[in-house]
Amino acid sequence: MAVFLDLEKAFELANPLVIQAALADRGVGGRLLSWVGDFFLNRTAGVRLQGQLYPFYHHPNGVLSSLLFNVLVKRLLTVDCGPGVTLLVYADDLALVFSRKDCFTQAPISLSRLHNKCNELRLKVNLEKTKCLPFGLRPPEDPLSLGGRCTKPVTLH
Repeated sequence: MAVFLDLEKAFELANPLVIQAALADRGVGGRLLSWVGDFFLNRTAGVRLQGQLYPFYHHPNGVLSSLLFNVLVKRLLTVDCGPGVTLLVYADDLALVFSRKDCFTQAPISLSRLHNKCNELRLKVNLEKTKCLPFGLRPPEDPLSLGGRCTKPVTLH
């Protein structure tokens, strides 16, 4: 069985303070850590197209950097999802893959642990896009839930 999850507006909602703390935990300090902190402050971006400069946009939140976002992903991968469970991550898409027959018993525990880790990292799981694919098994009698909402069993994802 696999449960597919999507991090909602992952790059926009990623918390700079959590990223800075993660970098500091990995030994980044001094001017580099200070520079990363400044990188998040008062950020604007603009577009110049065919010689015309369009208005600048202020980015109040988010990392807008896959490198810095991966600092959060590295932290996310530390979650213990339980025996026979693998967490796969590609950018802001997650998949919990269950390889044991007790997957319906293990899934609520794994989902809860993953959801708690996402909350700790201030990442938000998009519950609308969360799907459960039982791969030839009958869907669970009790739907899996995440954050108080049931996941939808699907036959194709």
